[in-house]
Amino acid sequence: MKKSRLVTVVAAVLCFLLLTALSTMAQQSVEVINYQGKLTNSDGSPLEDGTYSAMFEIFDTPSPAQGQNPLWNSARDLRITVVQGVFSVELGVQNPFPKGLFQEHDDLYLRITIEGERMFPLQHLTAVPYSFRAIRADYALSAHSMDNGMIPGDLFVDGNLGVNISSPGAGLHVVQPLDEDAFRVDDQDNDTTPFVIDDKGSVGIGTETPDAKLHVIMPSGRSGIPPIFSTTKGLVIRDGAFNTANQLEIQDKNGKPRFVVDTSGKVGIGTGTPESLFHLKSERAVEIILEADTDNDAGEEPARMLFRQDAGTVSARVGYRDDENAFEIMQEFDDSLILGTNDLSRMTITANGYVGIGTSNPETKLVIEGNGTSWAQGFICLKNFGDAGIRFYRGTTDDALKYHIYNDSPSNILRIAPQSNFELGGITVTQSGNVGIGTTIPTKALTVRGNLLIQSQSNGADIVELGEGLDYAEGFNVSDQKKLEAGTVLIIDPDNAGHLTQSFQPYDRKVAGIVAGAKGLGSGVRLAPGQFDHDVALAGRVYCKVDATKEGIQPGDLLTTSATPGYAMKVMDYSRAQGAVLGKAMESLEKGKKGLILVLVTLQ
Repeated sequence: MKKSRLVTVVAAVLCFLLLTALSTMAQQSVEVINYQGKLTNSDGSPLEDGTYSAMFEIFDTPSPAQGQNPLWNSARDLRITVVQGVFSVELGVQNPFPKGLFQEHDDLYLRITIEGERMFPLQHLTAVPYSFRAIRADYALSAHSMDNGMIPGDLFVDGNLGVNISSPGAGLHVVQPLDEDAFRVDDQDNDTTPFVIDDKGSVGIGTETPDAKLHVIMPSGRSGIPPIFSTTKGLVIRDGAFNTANQLEIQDKNGKPRFVVDTSGKVGIGTGTPESLFHLKSERAVEIILEADTDNDAGEEPARMLFRQDAGTVSARVGYRDDENAFEIMQEFDDSLILGTNDLSRMTITANGYVGIGTSNPETKLVIEGNGTSWAQGFICLKNFGDAGIRFYRGTTDDALKYHIYNDSPSNILRIAPQSNFELGGITVTQSGNVGIGTTIPTKALTVRGNLLIQSQSNGADIVELGEGLDYAEGFNVSDQKKLEAGTVLIIDPDNAGHLTQSFQPYDRKVAGIVAGAKGLGSGVRLAPGQFDHDVALAGRVYCKVDATKEGIQPGDLLTTSATPGYAMKVMDYSRAQGAVLGKAMESLEKGKKGLILVLVTLQ
């Protein structure tokens, strides 16, 4: 658009139009300015006919600062029609003038923008718009000046004030025609109705159409019930003498009960017909929140429910313990706590802390009792993707751990093991049924790693021990000498039945065996270990004391008793050796020496 300038029409025309509008506003209470102007190009020729975007703004200064907000502006989508350069527009229709704009400012200036181009200078609004003030005089009650339609100072009426009644019978007596509100208070700022009494006597607060004796509607975000302060009772709702419905009922917008108190005192939330003293019903998941103030230093402040009977002391409680940060179900007296299903007791915790599952009379800390109708009724199931088991402690700290019974998940075996030998000790049971003692990989029905001891059932005495040695030994008492060296050759004591004694002559047919254990070589089989003076090797391999002072010994030589007490020698006279052979040498010994050599005991 070419550079243009604004030329106002003759003032008389503007005044005529304005006063005509004011005459109408006196009846409608609406402030509107009919404004006309002429737009020309820079050469003085009228602007081309057409429709143009326009913006009108009112300031209280002829030179508003950059970014200064106007006191009023027209709608941003305002369009004006230009014919031979002339336009006409009603200001205050699309966007009404603020109340008191012309009453509170003596000088106002109009800025006009056409197609984004601001016209300068701003137009000074003369006294014509201020004739709005004259409209206010139509409502004057006295000769006082009125500001914003308000009477300054106090207004005093000596006597009753009547509206539509010549003889008022109260301080304020209002009589309205039929079907019209008797009393109404409107909000000056947003044109709402904060208070109304309709022709039927119903009171509306926040609504002009009450549908009950008291109908309250509050703006969004504000409560509809004001605070109630009293030194006695704050709010009392009393049931009518002949009321058969609920005493108190709160409904949603569709008339559905949300909170009721029926005539018997039952409370219902989400239901209009409560079936117990407190009945909570929801179409969705139900949550009840008990929240205590736990963020201060006031000590224990639990959130919990308390239970008592016949106005006595509290006997049980359920809730959150602030002092221990824990949820609790607590029986406070010498009574049991029972948990059940299907109206049957399933778990009982007695007053002394004993727990019974399937029984109400546990005799220890934990008793599990089945009903005898199924093989699995008394089982304890431990399920885990890894190891699952039980640990046993002798004390109350972690270092007091003693034993484990658990399922070794990677190997899929059952282990019973002490803490000190977690991997190799204890007992292992595989899926195939093999049992291992001292080993985790039993290859037979019973695999034992270490010595095996069998004891008497009657008195617990040791009977048989299977160990890592190479001989078969039995326990014997030895006459006269209780402390003989291992490897000593023994013979039957002819003077003490069942006893042995140290050998002392060659080729003695009473030869019995060799004291086992020389050089630390244990016995593979021990009968009655620890019950007699010595374990005596009667078969197998054992170290023996040998005298080679007269004849050297080679492996395979027969051995018999010698003149050296407790020593064996090489058999030289086979006729005399009949029945006196102790065994065969498995090692050599040079002539002229004495010592221990490995012997295969084969009594003959």
